[in-house]
Amino acid sequence: FVLKGLKAKSRYVYRLTSEGYDSGSRYFNTPPREQSTVRCALYGQSRYPNITLETHIQIADALQHQGFDFIVHTGNLLSDSPNDMSSLFAEDWSRNFFMPLASVIDHTPFYLAPGPFDVGENNEVDALRCAFAVYDRHASYLIERGPIAIAVISVPTHQEPSKAAMSHLEKMLQQMSFAQWRCVVVHTPIAGAGVDLWPQNEKEHQTLWELLYRYQVDLVVSGGVAQYQRVLARANPLNEKHMVHCINTGLGMQDLRYGLSALAYVQDRHLHYVRLQCTSNQLSVECCSLSANVYDKLIVTRDE
Repeated sequence: FVLKGLKAKSRYVYRLTSEGYDSGSRYFNTPPREQSTVRCALYGQSRYPNITLETHIQIADALQHQGFDFIVHTGNLLSDSPNDMSSLFAEDWSRNFFMPLASVIDHTPFYLAPGPFDVGENNEVDALRCAFAVYDRHASYLIERGPIAIAVISVPTHQEPSKAAMSHLEKMLQQMSFAQWRCVVVHTPIAGAGVDLWPQNEKEHQTLWELLYRYQVDLVVSGGVAQYQRVLARANPLNEKHMVHCINTGLGMQDLRYGLSALAYVQDRHLHYVRLQCTSNQLSVECCSLSANVYDKLIVTRDE
């Protein structure tokens, strides 16, 4: 269902009750009508046993205390248990979503770019339909907040056919022309080291980059690698003042010792999340520890 008639920049308190269940008092905040500064967190690869439930709870607590406007998960939220996929009340969902994120999801919007473990076998997405409005394997949606627009595209694996996904992507990019900052979130990396890139076909991969150049995408964030990577920025051949930046972020601390020439920075030793903040003339992307120490920082500025 959809709540209509909500006022901007307001707090709404709610309570859910059913037979034998009472959620207690919960709340959520609506964004201001015109938002000059946007702050969000991104993280991924949080499924058990990639990290433990206790560790996921620590991450959620760290995010909660930052007061983010919303959170984007870069994929592999669920474990590999396709028989549980059809029910939001299955152990998989409890262990990887409801239990660790209980302190966050009742008041902070949570978005997902599905990974292969999130769609299950035979492309099952019943539970995803319920939780994240993902209506088919290649579904996409747009997050619009203040000066930034974020297109979340479903590409669970590097073997995905590119035609449908890129068609969704271009439709999203066409709707982002108004935004000062344009970001794409997709589970499978399009650039990086030690990972299989999407699309696999070289010609289709070039077509993807041509789309990013044409619509002047500033940032692509992916989650299909168990470490933080900041890829060397690519100059836009269509606009000498524009660069495309790529960040890969996933938990698990994968030890990478090859392909480092493609990277400007790599962090594979500590738990982290990505903190994104933007105003009309500055985009900041930081790799943070759970205590908010900054390991890496990317700042992009633009004349208003």
